[in-house]
Amino acid sequence: MSEQRVQVSAQDISDLVKKAVQDLTLVVTRIAQSSERSRSSQRLVLEEDNWEVIEEEYLPGGPAFPEGEVHPVTHIPDVEVIPQFCLDLAKHRLTGASIGYSARAERAFLAGRKARQALYFGVTYSQGGGIGLQPAHWIVVQSAKCTEPRRVTSKREFNRLVATGEKEAIWEQFPSITELQIFCVGLGTPIPPLVRWKSKA
Repeated sequence: MSEQRVQVSAQDISDLVKKAVQDLTLVVTRIAQSSERSRSSQRLVLEEDNWEVIEEEYLPGGPAFPEGEVHPVTHIPDVEVIPQFCLDLAKHRLTGASIGYSARAERAFLAGRKARQALYFGVTYSQGGGIGLQPAHWIVVQSAKCTEPRRVTSKREFNRLVATGEKEAIWEQFPSITELQIFCVGLGTPIPPLVRWKSKA
């Protein structure tokens, strides 16, 4: 049986590459336009409610569902394990003030896990106790006034996102953005957009 050889010219290869690049460019352009439309509609909704996006959402500094090295939680036995990268993040960014960086990281991570259970199973979420530091960051995962996760940096703006005494709301407050990041790892979501209320002139 004779072996047949197919010869492909340089022009044929060039045409194939050109066509593949064109097809890929179309797909990437479509995805980018779809993403931009989504962001624009999000901004319009926020602006209609007098909310302005200050910073877009972003992923925390590690996987949302880490499977790597974990460290057992020391303060709450038999509950969860905290990803090592969260402890490393806390060690480098948080001071040893108050209860220490490790306990602060564990508290934030476990709060995120509790918030995740509340979100998916409809159970009531209760905020963690204070640690002796003033809150500077608030995250609202869900409330009657806020259907998408948002974060703010003032108590006044937080009060615009959560109704007084609302029991179904899922929210938390932290003294540092690092703890909020670790909370989002526990929750398994990107860090939500930072928003600010724009008062009408």
